[in-house]
Amino acid sequence: MKRISKKLIITTLTLALVVTTGILSTAVMNQSVTASENPTTVNTLNVNGKGTITVEPDMAYISVGVRTEDKDAEVAQKQNSQTMNKVIDAIKELGINEEDIQTSNFNLRPQYVTNRDDASITDVEKYVVTHYLEVTVRDIDTVGNVLDTAISSGANLSNSIRFTISDSEEAYHKALVLALTNAQGKADALANALDVSIGAPINVTEQSSYNAPVTYGDANIRFSFDSAESMPVETGELEVTANISVVYEY
Repeated sequence: MKRISKKLIITTLTLALVVTTGILSTAVMNQSVTASENPTTVNTLNVNGKGTITVEPDMAYISVGVRTEDKDAEVAQKQNSQTMNKVIDAIKELGINEEDIQTSNFNLRPQYVTNRDDASITDVEKYVVTHYLEVTVRDIDTVGNVLDTAISSGANLSNSIRFTISDSEEAYHKALVLALTNAQGKADALANALDVSIGAPINVTEQSSYNAPVTYGDANIRFSFDSAESMPVETGELEVTANISVVYEY
């Protein structure tokens, strides 16, 4: 067996140690370089903005109806149809297009009464028929006239009158601009308080919006049959609101 000298073993171990140390040094140096290349943290300021504009409505949705009653269901329905046809024809004569007159609800139901001889028994007292129309009025100045005409032709019910605008997109765009101005004002105030400078927005998000219609009336309003005066109608104003979220970097 050949003997390996101690000098050779020591030399080999020393060389291995040098190589290992070099590898570790290179790894540490690479790690240091990688860490120094990581981007710095970005400071951001998040604010919400709200813009609201007020506009005058230029169109309306009118709900009018006819209610008839009779002990015979067929008679009640026939009377309702005859009266409603008169109402529709009269509204059309005002220049309302046929596509702007739509049935929104039709109902035929029995109305019961307790039996006089036996309280546990109910009898059909009569049948009630209700038929509602939704009329789109594109000339806001004719709303009162449309209502008067419907009533004089036999309509005796109404659900509501809703006023709105035909071009809601244009109004909403104006509200968006106001919302952005509102957000910028908040951001400037906060930046001034924090003693920092902000630049242009790095992100703008459109949030929910709300256009509040003006609505008059309650469900199942009964008109007076002897109404002689023209019905006064106040259109009021509409609010169009836009909400946004804006992120600024400082």
